[in-house]
Amino acid sequence: MRAALRVGMDELPRSVDVVATSSVLELPCRLGDPEQIALTYARHLWIPFSLTGVPAMAVPTGFTEDGLQLGTLIAAGSGWEAVCYRVAGAYAGVVSWGRRRARL
Repeated sequence: MRAALRVGMDELPRSVDVVATSSVLELPCRLGDPEQIALTYARHLWIPFSLTGVPAMAVPTGFTEDGLQLGTLIAAGSGWEAVCYRVAGAYAGVVSWGRRRARL
């Protein structure tokens, strides 16, 4: 499975410079809820990138109505770590809410 994922990820820089997606498939849960954490952990979208060694990073991109932090995953092709950092830095430079703290 990892090898098949890797083949697809190797094609990534041929079609796009970066991929930006939600970092999870669920809304975030509070840290004090271990059952909910266990249910949602496997639904994080960084897993395919981690399995294949493709550079990816999650950046804070907003908050739920309850004040829990939302994130976006930025990924690029193998060896393109600097691109992930540049995109994340450019995004952080234009948002005004970036210093707000999440409610845990």
